[in-house]
Amino acid sequence: MAWMFLLLFACELTVEEGDDSGGGGEHDSDDSDGPVDRDADGFAEAEDCNDTDPSVNPGADEICDSVDNDCDGDVDVDATDAGVFYADVDGDGQGDPSAALASCTKPDGYATTSDDCDDTNDAVFSGAQEVCNGVDDDCDLAVDEEASDVVTFFADVDDDGFGDANSSTNDCEAPSGYVADATDCDDADELAFPGADERCNNADDDCDSEVDEDPVDPTVFYADTDVDLFGDPDISQASCVPPRGWVSIAGDCNDADGDVFPGAAERCDGVDNDCDPSTTEDGLAGFTQRSGGTFTDLTDVFAAGTPSNPAFFDDGSRSGTLRFCPGTYYVTLDMGGGELVIEGMGAGPGDVVLDGGGTARVVKRLHQSQVFDVRNLTIQNGFVAGEGGGFWLAGGNLASFEDVVFRDNTATDGGALAAPGSTVELINTVFEGNSATNGGALFATQSAVLGISGSTFVGNTAARGGGIYQIDSVTTTMSDTELSNNSVTNIGGGIFLSGGTLTGTNITFGDNTPEDAHADVGANFPTTAVNLSCDSSGGCVTQ
Repeated sequence: MAWMFLLLFACELTVEEGDDSGGGGEHDSDDSDGPVDRDADGFAEAEDCNDTDPSVNPGADEICDSVDNDCDGDVDVDATDAGVFYADVDGDGQGDPSAALASCTKPDGYATTSDDCDDTNDAVFSGAQEVCNGVDDDCDLAVDEEASDVVTFFADVDDDGFGDANSSTNDCEAPSGYVADATDCDDADELAFPGADERCNNADDDCDSEVDEDPVDPTVFYADTDVDLFGDPDISQASCVPPRGWVSIAGDCNDADGDVFPGAAERCDGVDNDCDPSTTEDGLAGFTQRSGGTFTDLTDVFAAGTPSNPAFFDDGSRSGTLRFCPGTYYVTLDMGGGELVIEGMGAGPGDVVLDGGGTARVVKRLHQSQVFDVRNLTIQNGFVAGEGGGFWLAGGNLASFEDVVFRDNTATDGGALAAPGSTVELINTVFEGNSATNGGALFATQSAVLGISGSTFVGNTAARGGGIYQIDSVTTTMSDTELSNNSVTNIGGGIFLSGGTLTGTNITFGDNTPEDAHADVGANFPTTAVNLSCDSSGGCVTQ
């Protein structure tokens, strides 16, 4: 700076010296009559706003120095070295590239960078954290990539709304085939998911770690005590798998009998075997063995019998029960078992008829000293040239006949029944229209013991003893019994007594021919109810 001062001082001395030599007034350095350009920047003082600074003139570039370099009255306006600033309306520190401003200093509300892709949202700018909002938060032209708040979604292959916890992906929105729930326990089954109906399929349908509990489709099972595969309809439970001893089919009408169930073959045993009350047992017959209960169906055997050729049956000396259901059977039976029953299964003795066809004895009891019961049937049209056209008992048997009708049977001795040496009880038994030489209805000999009650002997015929013929120390006790319209060609229209004793209480005689009763002495009785006592030595008397 010292050299500039010396120069200015020297110039002042030169002017003054010139004035002394005859000049008068001031002059510029070039031409006393031209414009003054003090800073020699090519612009006269008059147009140079600072003629002391050659960098300041109307043709200078405006630069950022707080000086009006181009003398346009504005300082630092349109400076060539001005910075570019960008509007930062949202105040996030990054400006809008479409709102740029050149300035020497950063104005308020502007930023030095232009990376903001949304200057109305202060959460959107370059480098911002991407979040799941459908917006390009970090201004990289991608939306929601690597968002900080992504959600884990789980594959839902079976499309039931519940996903597989072992197959997942992270994203802002669920991709196709994915859901937010991860509780599906079987993603291959659209019917298996939490809250689903549990079904009988041996699978955990509702994802509660239990199988087939409280199913919506259980099967009702029924107790099958007799193991015939049909259950008791009154004892049931619902489950997926049948408990031991339970079946899915009900309808057993007797769950204590394995031979009784729907569809079983109907038997003649007084039981509704097929559990259908409408099924008739008419025409059926069968033998049930006492030991073990083995049943033999004899329906076909007896159905083959005809009047001229009655069906033959031998019990094989087995104890048991021979049952006949309503119908007429042409039969001849040999019964040898120790304890035997012949039973008609009808409503009364007239519903079951055992018929010898006039050609054969109906029943023969083979063995002695056995027990034999006959009840609720009719024995008719038996024939034998010997003893017992309807029924013959071997000696020593203990037999009972209850609600039995003997009709139109024929023999030499005992047209209906011959009981040599047996103990016989007749209860509500009817002898009607039977015929023989001795004992049209009943022939008793060899110390037989007879008990007769509530029975009827009517219309029987013989040579002797139209109703009853007894000899050889037979003991007979009668009560409440009727003998009427019996006839003989010889003696004893109602009773012939040749041996033993016969006592009776409330006996009714009527129209027996030629007499009601005859003993060795002989006697005739009026047709009236009497108390009777007969023996072979003293005859018959009323008391």
